[in-house]
Amino acid sequence: MVARVMVTFQVVREPLIGPFAFKAHEINELWQVIVGLPDGAGGIDWGLGAQSPVWGDPMVVDLAGIDGANMMMAAITGHAARVAADLPEDLDPVEVQARLMPEVLLLAREMTNESIAESFVMNALVPIDQAMWQRWARRHEIRDFADLIPPSVRPYLPVDPANAPPAAEIPLVSPTTGAEEIGELLARGLPLLKIRIGADPNRDKDPSAMLDFDANRVIEVAAMVDRAEQAGATGVRLYLDANGRYPDKATLLTLLDRIDDAGALHRIALVEEPLPVANDEHLGDLPVPIGADESAFDTASVERRAATGYSVIAVKPSAKTLTRSFAMIEAAGRAGMNCLVADLTAPPLLVAWNREVASRLTPLPGLERATFESNGPQNYLHWADLSARLPQQQPGEPAPNLIDLAGHYLPGYGE
Repeated sequence: MVARVMVTFQVVREPLIGPFAFKAHEINELWQVIVGLPDGAGGIDWGLGAQSPVWGDPMVVDLAGIDGANMMMAAITGHAARVAADLPEDLDPVEVQARLMPEVLLLAREMTNESIAESFVMNALVPIDQAMWQRWARRHEIRDFADLIPPSVRPYLPVDPANAPPAAEIPLVSPTTGAEEIGELLARGLPLLKIRIGADPNRDKDPSAMLDFDANRVIEVAAMVDRAEQAGATGVRLYLDANGRYPDKATLLTLLDRIDDAGALHRIALVEEPLPVANDEHLGDLPVPIGADESAFDTASVERRAATGYSVIAVKPSAKTLTRSFAMIEAAGRAGMNCLVADLTAPPLLVAWNREVASRLTPLPGLERATFESNGPQNYLHWADLSARLPQQQPGEPAPNLIDLAGHYLPGYGE
């Protein structure tokens, strides 16, 4: 019998600059969950997760409230960490996740007394998964992220970051982002802006009000991009994220028609997760690419979305785990789909891992370089302090190794 070992488990509640409106909920803080797993040689493998129960499953938030849902997700992480600590140390991260998933899914369903979205559980497993990949890297003396990538996935992460332009960050334009801030984002020369649509301006879940607000907002931002291009900016596109708020294809098509009538449809690079997860209407005949996020959480769901005309999959190492992201990248590549690294308001440590994946992906159609979502600087109150926890590259020295970053960032965090 394997003796139970002690794990490090801590929650830090990071305040946001202001309320963050998301899926008809308001978020004022993001729980950061720290896990430390003993490595059997006197060291600790560290992992960090940024919880987003509203993204994972709004039903849980409706049931228990924001704090209650955060506590449920943290409890799942803690339980999974204890189970993982007792597993044989020679298991690879894929095997660890395969052993954890049935048990933690059962726990999650017992907590809610009903079905729960798998994305909620995946979000809870991020810290354990990150710790396991660091353990795997140390055991096999891997220092380069490229050598962590499973051989079957490498053909679908074909770009060598050393020979390509740096991956560009995708900032968020929320319903409350002002013209001045949008202007500052455009001045940075970024190729893609993410606009959150699916607004609830009257807080009554009226789809007509949502449609009016969204159309006006997209047209407004597109006009700002037009003016920026007249002043010298080039090639700026828009990425719309509906978070499943559009009830059906007909409503989505009405939005696109209104954007087209305003002469702005050419700006749209992608519409992500427009319909509810259970809606399988075929969207392959729409005039813009359609992407999947919440509805794509494993290889089977990637294949399902390919069959319904989606052409882009949002992979989220910071929300769906690196293990699951690798599997989804391979499935998407086999189906001829593109991938995009999305964010979930990741803190600096998780942004570093996201960047490693994004910089190896083929750019989205119409873009000249890889992109990845990163809206943490716009939302975390203490972003500068969090960033300072990462080791800084010194002149004339190589960049700090990704595998070592958690060991710098996490010990002492929150004390």
